[in-house]
Amino acid sequence: MGGDGRLALLFDYDGTLSPVDAPREKAYPSMELLRVLEGLAEKYIVGVVTSKDYWFMKGRAGFASVLGLVSGLEAVMGSFVFTVREAFEAGEVDLRGLWEKASGTGSLYVEEKKSISGSLLST
Repeated sequence: MGGDGRLALLFDYDGTLSPVDAPREKAYPSMELLRVLEGLAEKYIVGVVTSKDYWFMKGRAGFASVLGLVSGLEAVMGSFVFTVREAFEAGEVDLRGLWEKASGTGSLYVEEKKSISGSLLST
């Protein structure tokens, strides 16, 4: 539930709201689905949770009042923006140590993502 008592509906983007096999530049919800989502947004808090970054989602999820981006590394709710990187930089978590440990496995691919402010979230 949202703070105003409305139920929140959160949807995955890739393969749920957009076709799973669509090329990145064509990964948009259908017009019919957009109409349904816009209707839901009139009654509920509608959000999108995705591995994509803000700049990819900006023109694709106008119906959403909440975006959980980059697999949780960034959250946007109206004018409030939270990035995990800022929490790491504040000394709450050792981002560099986690990165070095994960990248040393040889089986890791990390796509570059930028936050709403344009700063790099991951490389």
